[in-house]
This record gives sequence, structure tokens and C-alpha cells, in this order.
Amino acid sequence: MDYDIAIIGAGVAGSYLGSLLRNVLEDKKIVIFEQLEKPIIKDSGIVSMNIEKFIEKRTLRKLIRKKIKRMQLFSPNGKRIVLSTKKPFAYGLKRKDFIKTLRSPIKDMIKYEHVLSVKLRSDCALVTTENDKYFIRFLVGCDGANSLTRKAMVERGETKQPTLLYGAFVQQKPTKYVKVYLNKFYSPDFFAWNFFGEYGLATSYRPRAHLDYFLKKQDVKPKRIFASPIPIGLIKSFTDRCILVGDAASQVKPLTGGGIIYSLKAATYACDVIKKAFSLSRFDSYVLRSYEKKWKEDFGNEIKRGIEVRKIYRKMTNKQINEAFDLFKNDVEEAFARQAVKQYDYLSSITSSIPKKKITKFMLKNLSLLR
Repeated sequence: MDYDIAIIGAGVAGSYLGSLLRNVLEDKKIVIFEQLEKPIIKDSGIVSMNIEKFIEKRTLRKLIRKKIKRMQLFSPNGKRIVLSTKKPFAYGLKRKDFIKTLRSPIKDMIKYEHVLSVKLRSDCALVTTENDKYFIRFLVGCDGANSLTRKAMVERGETKQPTLLYGAFVQQKPTKYVKVYLNKFYSPDFFAWNFFGEYGLATSYRPRAHLDYFLKKQDVKPKRIFASPIPIGLIKSFTDRCILVGDAASQVKPLTGGGIIYSLKAATYACDVIKKAFSLSRFDSYVLRSYEKKWKEDFGNEIKRGIEVRKIYRKMTNKQINEAFDLFKNDVEEAFARQAVKQYDYLSSITSSIPKKKITKFMLKNLSLLR
């Protein structure tokens, strides 16, 4: 074997997992394949306060771009729901610095080679890059929304492809605002945003056309447009000799599209099961299934509930969104103020604070949303 463990992708999940594995499996040959030496940032970098559990405080202070205590949601007719807390409920990170910080301890483990294909065999995994072929005892796919590792599992009938949304955004001069727009003309099945001067949206419907319309309405003239896919859905994340972590495993919040904290959490569960697999010299699905059990017990139900909420939202019209703002505004603002600092990674729990009578009233008036 060329390597005991190979991780494909040195993003958040791959870099953090590499550091964890280095500490617990010092005698194993570990490599991380990464295409880009200079990372391209494809998300806003907004994370919950749970980031403090993964990054040392002194280091984290240098990575914080903004402390977020306030966020505004806008309906199609311009009405607002203001989400605010006394203490910050999230941070906006300096994303490039964040990735550099995660990669720093594992610089010598990273091979900057473009992975062309992945094949899963009974005795090993075969990773082909632009430079060579590598035989791997155990493979971890941290290779993002368009994961080649996941594709290899799909070809074996071991998992399925998640739904892919497409995010597109432009970076303007920084502002102090966090604004979210729920408007079907901007994004038919998700939302548009202004996060500190980054204007963007995510949708499965012609993202560029909707982005152009949104930017025109915001009077923004883009210089450069960035885009990236966002995976949504619950999928199987393991098979013999292989697991998926992060976006490759669709470990993303369906209500916000964020996945940094879920990736870090999943990396810790992955480290535990990989350590166990090597201690037993067993890399079969029976041993690896505990990885999926752990991460789904943690945030799997949140992903499931978020998907259900999104199914309803996709059917809503702008008129129904306006009605929902009128009906639920006070309940959502009060619930967010109480729970968001602790529950920002589990936002669907806030909906449980809305009186059931109000939800029933809205749904009875809009029965088409239940079909």
C-alpha cells in the first residue's frame, strides 16, 4: 500500500480530520490530496458559537471578522423580521485565514495533486491523480459537493446523490448588515442575502438569471461572480474502507446552507471510528457504521426537519410568504432571542416555539402546501 489513510480534500473537514488523525495514529502513513494551494472561498464564513469548541480561543480571536447579534429577514413586500440577541449568536470568519489555520499543522501531509478518479475495491481504494496512482488502505472523501469519492460509492450502489442547489454571489465593499430576502423572484426555492456586503443567492432554478435580477434591485454592479454547489439531503456516508465527511456527505444545514460546524463535528466522529478500525484491523461496513450513527444522532434529525420545512417553502408563493411574516413575526423574534445563541445550528427547534394554533390556521388557509 502507498498510504494507510488518504483524505481527498483539504477544506474544513479534510484539514481538521487530518490534524485529529495525526494525533491518534502517529505510526500510520497519512496523505491529504488537494487540488488548490490557494483556496477559493465559496461561502460566507458565518458559523455558530460552537466554533469555540474546535478552535483555541486565542487563535479564534484573530479569525473573527464580525460578531453577529442581529439579522434581518425581508418579505417580498418589504416587511421585516428582526432576529437579535444580547450576546453574539454567530461569528463571521475570515475564511481564507481560517483555512490557512486549519492546514498549518498538516502542511507536510498535503499533496497538491488534482484527483482524477476514485475506485473502491475489496482490498483497497485506488486514487488516480494527475501525477500518479495510489493504493490506499482506508479512504476518506472530504472532496465537497461534487465528490468523486461519493460518486464511486454511488456506482457501487452504496449511497445516492444529494440534491444540489447552486449558490452565486458577488463581493462588494463591506457593510455592517446581515440581511436575508425571502422572495421567489430572487430565489424560487431558497433565499437571497447580503452578508456584510456579499450579495448572493442559492437556488436550483437558473441561478445566474435570478442573481442578475436581485443585484439590479439592490443597485449592485458586480465585478466578479463566484459560484458553488450546495448539497442538500440525508445520504449514506460509509461503505467498506471508505467514509464521507462534510459536503461530500451532504452534512449541510438545509435552512441556511451552512456546513462548517457540521463538518467539524463529523470529523471528530470520523476520527473515532477510523482509530477503532485500525486498532481492530477491520475496515468493513459493520465497524464503520458507528460513524454514521453518531453524526446522525447529533444533527441528522435537524437535517431531516430542515428538508421538510424547505419542501413546504418551495411551494409557497410570495403572497403566502407575506402572510407568514404577518402571522409569525412576533413568535419567531421572541423564540430566536431566547434560543439562538445555543441553537443556531439547530434552527428548526425555533419553529416548535410557534403556537400550534397559528401554524394550523396558516396551513388550513393554504392547504396546497400540504400536498
